[in-house]
Amino acid sequence: MLKKIDTQKVYENLRKSKDIETFIKEHNNDFVEEKGHAYLNDLLDNKGISKTMVIRDSNLDRVYGYQILSGKRRPSRNKLLQISLGLKFDLVETKNLIRYFGLSELYPKNRRDAIIIFSTEKKMGLDEAERLLEELGEEGIQDLI
Repeated sequence: MLKKIDTQKVYENLRKSKDIETFIKEHNNDFVEEKGHAYLNDLLDNKGISKTMVIRDSNLDRVYGYQILSGKRRPSRNKLLQISLGLKFDLVETKNLIRYFGLSELYPKNRRDAIIIFSTEKKMGLDEAERLLEELGEEGIQDLI
């Protein structure tokens, strides 16, 4: 798995830096966008989940799914939620996945996010979570780009 990044140290180095290009080269591995793809693949490897299973259980378009898994496409937050719910990741795994791709985290004071958090905690699959969102008048995960 990926080790935790000392964000404060990266911030201090950025503030002290006189040259942004040198800073970026020195901290290229510290940027969260670079960590998302690695985290997802590490998670799948550790759980013994095949790429075929990810695409099937997450109801992803086959080509788009393989592009996400190969790092050629950067998924939206909803696509990550679709993967997470489809594979029944726990809340920590889901939050890390979203964070490592540099996207906004699930926020329990947001009604839709609260439903997604509840669905994750109750180990609901993608279809169950989608039905619950619909029943409660919220937009589905797969409906959004």
